[in-house]
Amino acid sequence: MPFRHHRFPLLAAAVLAAGSTWANEHLLLIDAEVTVAADGTVSEARLSGPQLPQAIATAALDNIHNLHFKPIEVNGAAATVTSQLRFHTCLRASEQAAALQFAMQLKAIGPQRIDRAPPPITPALLHGAERTELNIKFAVNPDGSASFHGLDMDPARLGRRDRAAVEKQYRRWIESARYTPERVNGLPVATHMEWPITVTVSRSLSPPEPESVQTACDLAEPADSAPRVAGEQARLRLLSEAG
Repeated sequence: MPFRHHRFPLLAAAVLAAGSTWANEHLLLIDAEVTVAADGTVSEARLSGPQLPQAIATAALDNIHNLHFKPIEVNGAAATVTSQLRFHTCLRASEQAAALQFAMQLKAIGPQRIDRAPPPITPALLHGAERTELNIKFAVNPDGSASFHGLDMDPARLGRRDRAAVEKQYRRWIESARYTPERVNGLPVATHMEWPITVTVSRSLSPPEPESVQTACDLAEPADSAPRVAGEQARLRLLSEAG
């Protein structure tokens, strides 16, 4: 299924009781499983994490049901595809004390790790460049296992031994996980994936400045820290934002 970055917010209003623990500002990732019908509409959707108050869950599902995808054909015939979506989400108190502003941005399409474990950072990367871009290539198999296919690194400053150690650790991290495979017409299929990771090392003795919550909540440039479907292997192609 095809992956694209999208910078439009999907907006919805959610009203909670005054004094709720959600009454300030919160950033979170929302995972969902969706089934897209042959006409590109979302026929089924369920949230797979995290647990949310009912009003927020309802608003999230409403947004997801309003997404439209390119109609899907497999071997020349109309097909349904079941896959996972991950959203960068912001909850912010509005001027009315009892209401929340709720924004969702699609961050990734494709099989996600069931354990949601963060990527490892090897000692070799910490002693390398201040900023290293990694792109892990792998496949999620129909049984939910994964097969490591390689690792691109920029800049490629590591020696042969250090690079081999980095690849070995990421291979172990990818292949030790379980994923929820995509399904086409109800049957699990293999999906070719990429996982972009940025490693930034600060040489300063001072602690880094915290990320601006305002910037993150405005969904300007959320970090790309989720697996995605490799561009030429994509099945789902998002057409437009929610109405």
